[in-house]
Amino acid sequence: MNVLEEAIDHGFEPPAEAVVVVLCAHIGMTRLSEQRGGKQERDKENKRRQGSHKNRSNLKFPEITLLLCKKFHLVSFSFRLFKRPNFVYCRPILAMRLAINIDHVATLRNARGGEEPDPVTAAQVAELAGAEGIVCHLREDRRHIKDRDVKLLREVVKTRLDLEMGATEEIIKIAIDVVPDFVTLVPERRQELTTEGGLDVAGQKRFLEGVIREFHNHKIPVSLFVDPSPAHIEAAKEAGADMVELHTGEYANARRERDIQECLVAIKQAAALGKSLGLGVHAGHGLNYVNTRPVASIAEIDELSIGHAVITRAVFAGLDRAVREMLSLIKDS
Repeated sequence: MNVLEEAIDHGFEPPAEAVVVVLCAHIGMTRLSEQRGGKQERDKENKRRQGSHKNRSNLKFPEITLLLCKKFHLVSFSFRLFKRPNFVYCRPILAMRLAINIDHVATLRNARGGEEPDPVTAAQVAELAGAEGIVCHLREDRRHIKDRDVKLLREVVKTRLDLEMGATEEIIKIAIDVVPDFVTLVPERRQELTTEGGLDVAGQKRFLEGVIREFHNHKIPVSLFVDPSPAHIEAAKEAGADMVELHTGEYANARRERDIQECLVAIKQAAALGKSLGLGVHAGHGLNYVNTRPVASIAEIDELSIGHAVITRAVFAGLDRAVREMLSLIKDS
């Protein structure tokens, strides 16, 4: 069937209830399709609907899909509709995920050398508020996240734990011992305040191939943090990466509208290329409550990783509310 075949082609493994909804939506929309018969058949169908579903006789395709999604409680599942000459069908589209980086909760804790606020507690609050992933960066200098944090996060995180890291021997050993849901390899320099750019994948491809192979031997998927450049994305695929995270820092720092639009085009093209190569596509760095919406509207991006802006907002509004507000912004894009 076209719906399921196309979903599988896009790497989607639908749960049983999602299959039911896809089938129901396909049947309901096909029955309503104007290409399926003349006026007499449509009138007959309308009368039948008025008898059993009087208040739904005038529903359009998107409304029917929404009702079906609500019925089966698929809050993170939506449909995109397509019309062809002889039929109507729907294709399932996964909603974009939000992963919360909790590094700067640890930064605040470490400012006084104490135990509070605990980034592990922050991760739990973020998940309860709807975050679908937790991100932490274990740096060589341990400026924020500590080894203890990573181990406890692995125990308590119920969604997905993304361990950001430089590809050093020490951190690789820790990651293999902890077994996060996936790792994101990033460039790392001691002098930088935050990660300043993407990996030079093309220039380090042979080295990265070995690191990725080591993680794959321990069944740990690997994402590479890259600038939105076709050369680096193609190199990531060749190196064996499972995902790429597009560095959105240049977009976030742009001030002129022309520069902003140029950066957005680059991100869109990079996301489309990554998807066409079979890579998972994430994006992050410098995203906030003002500039996230245009990036969140890019259908090829699976997940946004946001930390500093959410933690900053949490200082004034609370972490639960800060996460929910960002989630709402992403879902509405």
